[in-house]
Amino acid sequence: MNVGADHIVLKLITQQNRVEDVHIASNRTTMAARILEGKSPQEACAFVPLLFSLCGTAQHQAALNAMEQALGYIPSPAHKTARHLLLLAEGIAEHTTRLLIDWAELAGQDKNIEQIRDIRQTLASFKNLIFTESGHDKIGGGTLAPDMTKLSSEFSRLQTIMQSEIFQITPREFADMPNKEALENWISTTDSLPARCLKHWQQEGLSDIIWPITQGLMDFAPEEIALHMDAENADQFITYPTWDGQPCQTGALMRHLSHPFLRQFDHRALSYFCAKLIDLAVMIEDFEKNISGLKQGNDLYHTKATYKGYAQIEAVRGQLSHRVWINPQNDTIARYRILAPTEWNFHPNGILKQALIGIKAASEDKLKQIAQISVLALDPCVACRVEIEEQN
Repeated sequence: MNVGADHIVLKLITQQNRVEDVHIASNRTTMAARILEGKSPQEACAFVPLLFSLCGTAQHQAALNAMEQALGYIPSPAHKTARHLLLLAEGIAEHTTRLLIDWAELAGQDKNIEQIRDIRQTLASFKNLIFTESGHDKIGGGTLAPDMTKLSSEFSRLQTIMQSEIFQITPREFADMPNKEALENWISTTDSLPARCLKHWQQEGLSDIIWPITQGLMDFAPEEIALHMDAENADQFITYPTWDGQPCQTGALMRHLSHPFLRQFDHRALSYFCAKLIDLAVMIEDFEKNISGLKQGNDLYHTKATYKGYAQIEAVRGQLSHRVWINPQNDTIARYRILAPTEWNFHPNGILKQALIGIKAASEDKLKQIAQISVLALDPCVACRVEIEEQN
């Protein structure tokens, strides 16, 4: 069951191949979390990954964190490190898939499906190298029993593959590029698949779209989002979220907006793609640093239960929020709400619509290509069908 599967239908209303209006529709069921109501916290946590086809680990960890806050459970620092590694593994897998599969398809480049399958399967297996069987999905944390030797060797193998196929320099060297000129030189002189894609899109003029400047969610305190998810109009807010009446965006660009060369690209589409490369490089380094923080143990601390929890996870696609209310009489879930990155990034009046209105191309096919690349730039995991309605 994947009631939370994400698919966007993007309809461009055009006149003489100029975009006059944009209609955005999502198949996402924003009220899917209601299916968790009436279940026990542990049942709900086990069920969450089955609901969502995208960012399953992030969804699962948000559920665990929200339940633990409500029940007064405080996992040990070692458990928090272990969960962080699993979240990083999911982010690395998603970024690598999009870079080597989706980018390739939109740039007419060859792709290596077998290599991607190997990377994803290896990263997915890490949970079994960190926790005992099914230990990763326990409220409060399961038993940690990390196989440090195999975990380190497998990650080192993947690092070598990703450095060769994506960066052709170390991830740190890529993340430390000081300016736009250094990045342009990397694009023009590097023969990796992502570099070839960026080069192709530049030559075709597909990465020069100027995106509007919008507010990012990093500025908002978690409790502010929680209050909106508690309000009487919570369902409306979750379906069409805004802040002070304005749509916002979330994701890799917002996480790395202060990076030197990203600031020099004036919010062009190219900056969105480069932010994903920076994000991947940072994740790879973060994973390597945090492996040393793993250790055996299953310590769990307790504080007073409030029966109301909120969790905010920075998934690869952006900010993910879970809000839960637990009935103290029978310890079942009374109310559950989820606000995913899709609703922020693909708001009907949000940044994608603002970026595409006014775009003109030589043909409908070119307009479709620009729209597809824009969706890929904004959110790396959402499938999209582009329709064009030409008005007389």
